[in-house]
Amino acid sequence: MFISTCRLFLIIFTVSSLSIISSSSTCADEKADKKASSDDKNCPVDGPCITDPPEKKASDDEGPCITDPDKGEGTPDPAGTTPGADRPRRMWANSFLWAKAPKLEVERWTGNAPKTDGKYVLIEVWATWCGPCRRSIPILNAWQKKYKDELVVIGICETDEKAIEKMEGAKPQFYSAIDTKKRMKTALGVWGIPHLILIEPNGYVVWEGFPLQPGYELKDSTIDKMLEIGRKLRAKGTIKLPEKEDKKSGD
Repeated sequence: MFISTCRLFLIIFTVSSLSIISSSSTCADEKADKKASSDDKNCPVDGPCITDPPEKKASDDEGPCITDPDKGEGTPDPAGTTPGADRPRRMWANSFLWAKAPKLEVERWTGNAPKTDGKYVLIEVWATWCGPCRRSIPILNAWQKKYKDELVVIGICETDEKAIEKMEGAKPQFYSAIDTKKRMKTALGVWGIPHLILIEPNGYVVWEGFPLQPGYELKDSTIDKMLEIGRKLRAKGTIKLPEKEDKKSGD
């Protein structure tokens, strides 16, 4: 009886010790995680990346790169909020939805300047140091190829050509401009990039925001609907889209 009691005590003591060790380990891990999160202020787990100045490392999370931390994490966009969505749509810029877009101004084009008359224009403000910006490049490339007859895709980069050349991954295959003075970015009141606006042929913004926000991404289906509206307006003579250019022999 005495031996059985001792064994029972030993088992209870062992289990209790393991529980304490496990609990201590868990607490230590949580403290380590919190410390790592607080130390890595550039890339918070549940929000956009704080990147000011831009030399700091870029974000790979769900949000845009924040270029002005004083503005906060983003303001609600009532016009774009979808009932029942897990997270409300947010804006990291002033809203120009259904308003005239600011005049397109850049320092220089890396290639030929685009002809935008009569076409839809998609403009994305971005930088090479921004992770989400780099992730959006293949998407913009695909849109340039798919919609080239009706849509002009433009990327306005706030870093220079050398930075673009050194950038790893996909390179822009759309119209690209450099604007280190950030004039378009300032005109749109952008503090989180990438920021994208879609402009219809008469100059009004019909889509805006962070194009990669989960649940509110800009998709092909949305662009298709916008272009279909443009075709109907063209048929009525409200706008005039340029005709498709004849392909040269050998192309």
